[in-house]
Amino acid sequence: MTLPVKLDFAQFGLATGRAVFFFHGWPGSAKQGFFLDDVAKELGLRIIAVNRPGIGGTKFVSGRKLLDWPPMIAELAADLKLESYSIIAISGGAPYALACAYAEPKLLDQVLIVCGAPLFKLISGTNSLFWVYRVLLFFYRISPWFLSKLINFYGIIWPLKLHLPFLKLLSLSFCEKDKKVFEKQINFKVMLDSMQDEIQAGGEVLLTDAEVYITDPGFLLSDIKKKIIWWHGHKDLNIPIKYAREMTALLPDVELHETVDDGHFSIAITEMDTIIRSVFKS
Repeated sequence: MTLPVKLDFAQFGLATGRAVFFFHGWPGSAKQGFFLDDVAKELGLRIIAVNRPGIGGTKFVSGRKLLDWPPMIAELAADLKLESYSIIAISGGAPYALACAYAEPKLLDQVLIVCGAPLFKLISGTNSLFWVYRVLLFFYRISPWFLSKLINFYGIIWPLKLHLPFLKLLSLSFCEKDKKVFEKQINFKVMLDSMQDEIQAGGEVLLTDAEVYITDPGFLLSDIKKKIIWWHGHKDLNIPIKYAREMTALLPDVELHETVDDGHFSIAITEMDTIIRSVFKS
């Protein structure tokens, strides 16, 4: 495996602004950077939303590990001639942000994680995760090959939109603020389009991206010297607040913000403007 890999990315906000890498959720793509566009323009931020290997125009890397990610970001930063940069990560992008904070801290300014996914090796079991994730884990442990083929089939039939009734059924379990997020058609479209980018990339891409959450990260969170700012909602069903508390308890320099009424999507979409202003106000 030859690393680093040239990363495909989309840009939002102000093209000449202060550089901020955006790490998308899982399954997803750089299109999720759309949610940062308006506030980034207001604050003079250049959002560089990066597609992980196999997604968009980024070449797939078989068998990659979490610590393969920081050199890719370092090379992209060098290509863009960045003297420094910050990171914003949502949901499944969180471990990738932590890896960069561990391996490439010198050029890093701020590190912001919102509704971050945990590293499964570091938490007290996965029984509290959203049931969809637990079902996927179950099939992965039985047969990764079968799950990969199932995802490939799902990607093929995606244009039939059979997933829409299922997603609407899932939304019934969301908290009120999460439900309101998807009352806006643009929010639903962006999230759906970004999911499609990774799902249709194929099962091998999707599972390789997810394996970083399951396997040993290759470093200790206690060795991260960079300050991490972490926001999480009490009503997050996808990644319950207990996991944010467990992860942040392992970090030596962290600022955990808990919001009482937010779920997984409201804090990452509706409340993102407020959160970014609080971190990048100067």
